[in-house]
Amino acid sequence: MVLGTEAKPHSWPYIVSLNVDDNHICAGSILNEEWILTAAHCLDGAVSVEVTAGAHNQADFTESTQVRITSTDLTVNRDYDDVNIISDTGLIRLPEKLDLSGPNIKAVVMASADPLANEIVTSVGWGLTEDFGTVSATLNQVDVPVLDYDECLAAWDNILDPKQLCINAEGGKGTCGGDSGGPTMFNNQQVGITSFGGSSCGSGEPADEEWILTAAHCLDGAVSVEVTAGAHNQADVTESTQVRITSTNLTVNRDYDDVNIISDTGLIRLPEKLTSVVCLISRLLSWASADPLANEIVTSVGWGLTEDFGHCFTHSKPSRCSCPGL
Repeated sequence: MVLGTEAKPHSWPYIVSLNVDDNHICAGSILNEEWILTAAHCLDGAVSVEVTAGAHNQADFTESTQVRITSTDLTVNRDYDDVNIISDTGLIRLPEKLDLSGPNIKAVVMASADPLANEIVTSVGWGLTEDFGTVSATLNQVDVPVLDYDECLAAWDNILDPKQLCINAEGGKGTCGGDSGGPTMFNNQQVGITSFGGSSCGSGEPADEEWILTAAHCLDGAVSVEVTAGAHNQADVTESTQVRITSTNLTVNRDYDDVNIISDTGLIRLPEKLTSVVCLISRLLSWASADPLANEIVTSVGWGLTEDFGHCFTHSKPSRCSCPGL
């Protein structure tokens, strides 16, 4: 949560942390003693997930209120669209039942109606508190107004589904990576699941149109950079799909280590938003919820050299390389 506050311990007893290899990746909510509701993208491709109920500090395995159960019974909504991020819901069936009789682990109450535009809702989770940060050990919450659906639809280039609810992140408040799957509450009832947002947490804008993710070493020491979106042949400046925007607002990950090449990520903020035409061509990247395993095939795409000592821009059209991970 960006610009949120730490939740009072166990004030949201129906939220759970989802862990892979002892690392928090997403959140979820308790529907009943056997079922957990979360986001589909948190489960897509996963084989198993550890559910931690009753947590305030999800990183403290000694917290006495915690109950940890590993499940392999994972269901992704059959209508889930991982390109447009539609029907982003999933279910986890626990192999043993949760005890809901105590104060720290409870089932959530689902809302019977949506809140109206500008009404205040509360999102809850253990996600990042800033770009390039780490997930929070302790549970956080943030109060944000509901955004008018038509306004949100326009900001997201008409790719939203009527079942989706938007929150207004104006002022930089909102959810971030690691908050996915967690509940959004209104009058102590769940009205939504954190699903997706812009490429930069806390920007307060529809960041898919305004922010570019790249490597820190591409920006380190740079004063300005020209961004070309919608390109196939990047060397052909007459290509009709291209939009070129120069930016001087460049951010290098504060943890970037140029010797050991660690935290090699950076952001470019565009001085003008990309047009809807480009948004149709350049849809928002969907973040993976888990890393691929060794020898699984990944695909890299770019306009780089095709051989040692070649010319940087000889290969004007993007190439792809599918290679096994190490």
